[in-house]
Amino acid sequence: MSASTILSIAYWLLKLANGIFQSIQQDKLIALGEDRQAAKALLALNETSRALKDIDERFDKMTDTEVQDEITKQGDWRAD
Repeated sequence: MSASTILSIAYWLLKLANGIFQSIQQDKLIALGEDRQAAKALLALNETSRALKDIDERFDKMTDTEVQDEITKQGDWRAD
């Protein structure tokens, strides 16, 4: 085998290895982006949950009449 053949084979093996490495790197970046998006969604859900808990605690301390007055004041009274 000549030196140029060995160099050519080595070149193509390095090119193949580089392609595989770049593919793996791209997959990791995609997964990282998906993880970040999931974290943002969980944070938004947590904030919503906290706000709903605060509202529930506020209304739990009110009498039925106070709750009705609050709903009427907000213009969100629905007929039964």
